[in-house]
Amino acid sequence: MSNLPNRPPKFHDDTGNQCTSKDLITAGVTDREAYAQYLLSDHWASLRDRRIKKDGHKCTKCSTAEDLQVHHRRYRTWGHEKLYDLITLCHSCHEKVHGGSFRKLS
Repeated sequence: MSNLPNRPPKFHDDTGNQCTSKDLITAGVTDREAYAQYLLSDHWASLRDRRIKKDGHKCTKCSTAEDLQVHHRRYRTWGHEKLYDLITLCHSCHEKVHGGSFRKLS
């Protein structure tokens, strides 16, 4: 059971006011910018750590424990994703999932 709130995480806009990812997008921030900011949130850090732990601290494709990342199976859920929406991959396997065009946002 998750003790995380069932609401989108809060971000801070350029004036320091709290806002949701939807607010950022509505205000003209691109999806990519909002997503990059989300990846820096405490909410994401907690989910990421839980997913990596659940996957045994290794890539689910090649079993390496090096350069682990967490991949969204469906990006439409970011900000309110469930643990099953995520998968642990190493950077190399993450690039393959994205067709070789993946680049780190953070």
